[in-house]
Amino acid sequence: AHERPDNDFDPPDIEKWRIGTDKAVAKAKRNHMDSVTNFTSNIAKRFIKNPSYVHLKKLVVDLRQKLFDNPKVSAKGRGTLEADEDLFDYFSPVPESVNSSELPEKESYWDDGCDENELDQFKRRATCAGEISDALLEAIKVAREAACERIPPSVEA
Repeated sequence: AHERPDNDFDPPDIEKWRIGTDKAVAKAKRNHMDSVTNFTSNIAKRFIKNPSYVHLKKLVVDLRQKLFDNPKVSAKGRGTLEADEDLFDYFSPVPESVNSSELPEKESYWDDGCDENELDQFKRRATCAGEISDALLEAIKVAREAACERIPPSVEA
């Protein structure tokens, strides 16, 4: 991130990811990513303003869900809160939009091998980075297939 002088300039929400101090950039990212509502209202909404990008909205929402609210990661591993013992009792619930078929069987989660007292969601997810990466790649594959279906067949002369 680079420093920008303080003035009346109010950059678009996504611009706050790269303008300002490192702390301000981190705060903007955490605020935009911490819930489906914040993400949708601050980031995903931008994809419906341009018809060329409207189909990307589902992809960015899916990628966010797979990374931060993945139902196959325990509740302690979901979310974007900073590790804080005062927040030990608060963990992200499974989003309502998640299909029950995506939930793990018998309460077995990808991050089960993590220290039970680990509060940092990012560290917990790091223990299952391979599984999360596979889920992210699958979301991209599904989006690519959907994009290919939208391409009109070529007309032969």
